[in-house]
Amino acid sequence: MSAAPVDTPLETCCSRYRVVATVALSTRIFEWSMRGLVLLLWVGAAQPAAAISLLQIDDFQSGTLEGWGQPLMSPNPPYVAPICGPLGCPPSVDQYMMVVGNGMGGPGSKPLVENSAQWSGDYLSAGVDTITMDLNNQFTTDLEIRLAIYSADSNGGTFALSQGVLLPSHWGSLQSWTSVSFPIAPGDWTAVSGGPSGKPTGADIHTALQTVQTLRILHATSPSWQANTTVGQFGVDNITAIPEPSSWVLLGSGMALLVFTGRRRLVSLGRA
Repeated sequence: MSAAPVDTPLETCCSRYRVVATVALSTRIFEWSMRGLVLLLWVGAAQPAAAISLLQIDDFQSGTLEGWGQPLMSPNPPYVAPICGPLGCPPSVDQYMMVVGNGMGGPGSKPLVENSAQWSGDYLSAGVDTITMDLNNQFTTDLEIRLAIYSADSNGGTFALSQGVLLPSHWGSLQSWTSVSFPIAPGDWTAVSGGPSGKPTGADIHTALQTVQTLRILHATSPSWQANTTVGQFGVDNITAIPEPSSWVLLGSGMALLVFTGRRRLVSLGRA
């Protein structure tokens, strides 16, 4: 009868080392994952939930307008179109927001939409200097889309982007989407009249960007708080708050530091 194999002291030591090393590595991986999660949460939730925050996005996949609407009692308010967003038509189900102006004068006559919820707040502290979105002009006339803001501070005022984006007509096409970037640094704005009554106009853009009460997306051929009265409609999707370059650098540096620290710990673990 053959004798049962017996582990030598060296084999026992190596076996224990493998177990300890595996547990230690698993612990480190969990630790790095948690650090990465904390970093991502910091990026997405550094600001209050009801205010502007980095990388927030409105994609309307919830089937709701996500706080967007038109002022007054519009007879043709914005609505969520159930299919044919930038990702394509069925079988893809990509919802988006449709903005309509009837051109008849009065409420609902101007193609515009506004938000006073998650798009309010301090854009400068949040590090947001660009807003991107997908747009689709689904009517017979060209539109010029720009952004406008109204400040909640008495020293803020009302501003509109100095440069709009020409959105050519794509009448009859549901799939002619254009990805647009709107720079919103202090130098990109022009003071305009308008805004809610009782507030001054165009006082200070830095104060305005720190105290945004309302953000508008509108068709206006020149900087204005009010859209042009016209018959038109356009689709909007994936409205996103993009960080300024320094915020990208900070985020990239944080991720690089995590990777570097993780590699050093792996090397140290291998030499232990």
